[in-house]
Amino acid sequence: MGSTGSFKKIHRISKVIILDHQDCGAYASKFEIMPKDDLEAEQQIHTQYLNQAYQQVKQHHPELIVELYFMLLNGEARPVLPEA
Repeated sequence: MGSTGSFKKIHRISKVIILDHQDCGAYASKFEIMPKDDLEAEQQIHTQYLNQAYQQVKQHHPELIVELYFMLLNGEARPVLPEA
């Protein structure tokens, strides 16, 4: 999170957009069983990690707007609501 402050000052950012995508190889290597044929179960796993990223950004930069999305292979961006 240290470099975020620099980017914020230099580029005057006010919003962070975090994307995860379907059929991600990094997630597949992390989990022994990645629900390849169950899109909703896969999205739930991504949602957990998107929310962890959200919490970290908001902890260090509460003034930033943070948007979360789960991207499907067909290009659809599904918004993910942050957990309170």
